[in-house]
Amino acid sequence: MKESPRKTLNRLKRNIIELEAQKISEGLESSNDVIVVATLNELKRLKDPFHMHKGMVFLSSSSDDVIIAALKYLNAVEHPLSLEEITPLLKRGMKIRREVAKIARLMEYSQACEILKKLIKDHLAEVKIAAMRTISEIGCEKLLKDVEEVANDVNPKVSVVAIGTLAELGGDVEGKLLTEIVSNASLPDKIRIEALKVYVKNSIGPLKFLKEIATSSHPALSSKALELMGEMKCDEVWDTLENVLSDSKNIPLRICAALSALKSCKDKTEVEDVAIGYLTHPSLKVKISAFKIVMKTENIRAVEFVNDFLKSENSELIKVAVPFVYKYPDEDNVQMLKKMVEEGNEKAIISALKVLKKLKLRNESASKYLDRNYPINVRTQALRTLAAVNDIFDEDLKGIVTSSEPLEFRIAALDGLATIAPEKLLELEES
Repeated sequence: MKESPRKTLNRLKRNIIELEAQKISEGLESSNDVIVVATLNELKRLKDPFHMHKGMVFLSSSSDDVIIAALKYLNAVEHPLSLEEITPLLKRGMKIRREVAKIARLMEYSQACEILKKLIKDHLAEVKIAAMRTISEIGCEKLLKDVEEVANDVNPKVSVVAIGTLAELGGDVEGKLLTEIVSNASLPDKIRIEALKVYVKNSIGPLKFLKEIATSSHPALSSKALELMGEMKCDEVWDTLENVLSDSKNIPLRICAALSALKSCKDKTEVEDVAIGYLTHPSLKVKISAFKIVMKTENIRAVEFVNDFLKSENSELIKVAVPFVYKYPDEDNVQMLKKMVEEGNEKAIISALKVLKKLKLRNESASKYLDRNYPINVRTQALRTLAAVNDIFDEDLKGIVTSSEPLEFRIAALDGLATIAPEKLLELEES
């Protein structure tokens, strides 16, 4: 029975990645810790499973950086670890203990819970938090009492994560403590916002408090509260959203309210009106947010708005509009897109090439981006675009696959060959 091109393609990809990993792995023999760390990081990126035994050896390194890189690599390739292998690392620095907390998920369940029980009692917040996140992930129910103790930690950041973990384990959530943290103006916004998220997710009746925060005088918290309302029923939150939408003084909050209403409510009329009114606002951030809202409402003037943004002299506005040419490919928008590729708008070129690929449009200027003078992400997208419209020779693609080009470029060429001339894959494998 003849093998499918897909199987041949997958095997070729695997072989290329294995050879690349083998070359990279030579750095593991270096006596320079910096080179070893860089090598482990690259093997992690490739999710290379063939050097796990060497990764394990580095857990006994004298360098914290090497151990951390080894733990991250082993975590990425999901290499199981034992209590005996991990326990010595608990005496090392904070960053190592934090990585141990993360990789504990790969240990045998009871051993993982044993390690995590020690780590949530660590004297440093970063380690406690990492441990509790893993407890939430694997569900160490026997640590319920230990987590309850940590919920009363003097550090509110730790306390918030502990309460969230407690909820994941089926324990009782202390709503009063969370609302106190949210309302504490002396705490950083990030902690208060995290407490608000945990409260809304785990409280039986969070709406009253959420509405209070949405109409508070603190912009960051109000914005997050309005955002969370987007996950609720429209008739429950519309009174608050409508009040904010009618307040022309606070533009960022109006945008937040519009985005939430867009998610939860069927009637988009008022949202559209608000967003369209801000398409010409002086603030770049407001303009872009308004544009994204209008695109989601599929307004009848959407083509016109895309056209206006593409004509802008601001590269950020152009960049946000380019992907929507695929949805609204009228003649003017397509011509502007082609011109953009010809002229090489640096910020928007990748998006422009992607749209050409999706629309199956040829553009003779696309091939110039294969040149090595361009960044690898631009070159790779250009290659994918040319292959999608059959505008590159299969022999050229074969040449790239067998070259010393960067891995992602060679993989893109291999995918292109599978699209243009799948019968050539077997030839490539046999050569």
